[in-house]
Amino acid sequence: MPENNTLPPFPLSPEDSGILPEAETGLAGSWAFSSENSLSHGEVRFLAAASTPFPITISIDNIIYAETFVFGTIGNYTPVSDGFHNVSVFYTSGPRITLFEKMFPFKAGEQVTMVILDSESSGITVSQISDMACRNISGNCGCFRTANMAFPGSLFDILLQTGEPVFRDIAYNTVTPYKQAEEGNWTFLVSSL
Repeated sequence: MPENNTLPPFPLSPEDSGILPEAETGLAGSWAFSSENSLSHGEVRFLAAASTPFPITISIDNIIYAETFVFGTIGNYTPVSDGFHNVSVFYTSGPRITLFEKMFPFKAGEQVTMVILDSESSGITVSQISDMACRNISGNCGCFRTANMAFPGSLFDILLQTGEPVFRDIAYNTVTPYKQAEEGNWTFLVSSL
């Protein structure tokens, strides 16, 4: 792959990225993911990609995992036990009005991101995305993928600066498979169809 393509470095802080850090939720303190607890727990984090004009709170089995989330907020990984759990999203202030509620499976040893996003039919919905890294990476390579959580009905391509397609026809609420890239700097363009 060409070496003259440049990918801006990842932001040094959440503030530089435009993604807000998770508000303190009062959950249990530190959590270290290890081989011992990976047998009974996975990890979950939340990303607010919905265009709601109000802060939201997210709970799993009536335990608050994320509070006062607004568009662009991403939380830290928090433990969740293996099994099926009820995920609820509701207004942070005022009466506790449930905006979304659904049962999701969580697997021991797996990391997932729960994305709160816009829905054409019901206002908001939640999508569960596995964050397990790609495997069988060649030397001097890394893996990357992309997701379309922009808005219902959206469709786009990811291109290299040269116009060569990397991912095509990425529909709303989908995540691409991982691809490998040689170590270096790359510039990607988003092309809306």
